[in-house]
Amino acid sequence: MTMNEMVLQAQQGDGAILEELFERFQGLFFRAARQRHLRTVFEDALQAARESFLRAVRDFDAALGVPFEGFLKRRVYGDLHTFFRRERAYWQREVHPGDGEEGDGFWDMAEDASAGRAENCLLLRDALARAIRTLSPREKELLSLVYLADTTLREAACRLGLTPAYAAVVKRRALLKLRRRLEKF
Repeated sequence: MTMNEMVLQAQQGDGAILEELFERFQGLFFRAARQRHLRTVFEDALQAARESFLRAVRDFDAALGVPFEGFLKRRVYGDLHTFFRRERAYWQREVHPGDGEEGDGFWDMAEDASAGRAENCLLLRDALARAIRTLSPREKELLSLVYLADTTLREAACRLGLTPAYAAVVKRRALLKLRRRLEKF
């Protein structure tokens, strides 16, 4: 059975063929995710490559005469290029709570709570505690170093054995988790 025929069967819902194709292209996913510029976000890049594979299987049209291998390789590398550009944009415009619009509502509420509204203060404290419990140990440690121990992100990354770029990703994701949880408050 040719590769294009296998993809056609996978498109028609044959899970075993899809799994076989997925296993067959694991090397491509790892090579693509290990590119120099993606090393700091390897796990996320690997996941993006795998998702790209699923979209490639869905979108592939054998009638165009293009071999699936070439179509997949181009799709995976193109999607990872887009993924990297998006991540780099996040690194460049990293926002801290309180620095911009994202954190204003929360910090205003915190000031109101500390201004004598004991009930709001307790609710805010409980909401913050619940939000912090959703963070991974690495995220908690990084935020503690940056915001409580007053170390720079580069110093915190060094202490945790992370690259500064990956530490920025971890910090951004942790702050997004907290913000999403506290928006519900």
